[in-house]
Amino acid sequence: MQKNSKRVLTAVMTALFVLSISYFALLSPTTAWYYQDASQTYDFSFADFDVQQEANISDLNVMLRAATRFADVNEVLFGEVTRVVKINVTNNSGERAGVHTIVTQNNTTPGLRWFVYDTAPENEILEYPDAAAVPGTAKSAYKTAIETMLTEAGVEPLTYTGEAAYEAANVSALQALDAHNQEGIVFEPGETKIVYVVLWAEYGEVVSALQSETVQTLEYDLDVRCVAEPYHASKALITVHAPAALDIVYTEGTDTEATSIHVDGTAQIEGTVGAHFRLTIVGSGYAFDTANTDGTVSAKNSKLLTGSVNSSGNTVTIVAAN
Repeated sequence: MQKNSKRVLTAVMTALFVLSISYFALLSPTTAWYYQDASQTYDFSFADFDVQQEANISDLNVMLRAATRFADVNEVLFGEVTRVVKINVTNNSGERAGVHTIVTQNNTTPGLRWFVYDTAPENEILEYPDAAAVPGTAKSAYKTAIETMLTEAGVEPLTYTGEAAYEAANVSALQALDAHNQEGIVFEPGETKIVYVVLWAEYGEVVSALQSETVQTLEYDLDVRCVAEPYHASKALITVHAPAALDIVYTEGTDTEATSIHVDGTAQIEGTVGAHFRLTIVGSGYAFDTANTDGTVSAKNSKLLTGSVNSSGNTVTIVAAN
């Protein structure tokens, strides 16, 4: 973490909704207990889908005393400056379900960002990676999960080297984050998972506000809504155009299984609407033409393109490399 890239905001702690930390790299190990008030736990159990199945957490007040850079691989303090909403979700229906978590901000304070992910109850994480660890020496499980998501989305790890350069590179990371949060979490019949909503203030989006000496906290008023519905994956076609016969590899969502596709002029791939996909060109001599690619592109280079599957389909163009 770059000390000169963060600014501490001073404030008085208010109840459990205030993140009670000062944003310094060096903190006494005895202060580790101080971070445990940064999360709240809720329950959501749903059954038959004859009525709308949803849970609402209304009028949640989040007060943050520091901003952070979520995609910076050197940001070891990320887990200490977040607020976490934890929701125990159980699918009591007899069918597969998809659960979407929607965060709505009700005020105009800039910078609010969030990351939604899940884990099985037996793998529940702590707010701090190790109760015996010295704060600022290890990444939190939240930060590690975010970095895994970015890697799977094809976004290169970011390292802060200067404000302008970092924010330019951060655009792809933010696009990948937004695409990830729009994806639902699949629950099998009878399955229980913990859904985490990790909230923070993104530094590049609040830097102007931090210049004011009158700003003491970043305060956010928001609602968190979980909606469950029968899971029926809609499909759409990704059409790939290439100037010659070549091979590409397609991976969708968090699947580790890749599908090899041979393109001889044009090929079509069936994708799941809303899912994040990765396309990789096998071999050399060709590159993705992002200027002639239709769809939500979150990251790209000459050999890799990632994006989200549109309901109307996507078109991807490959050209001869320069």
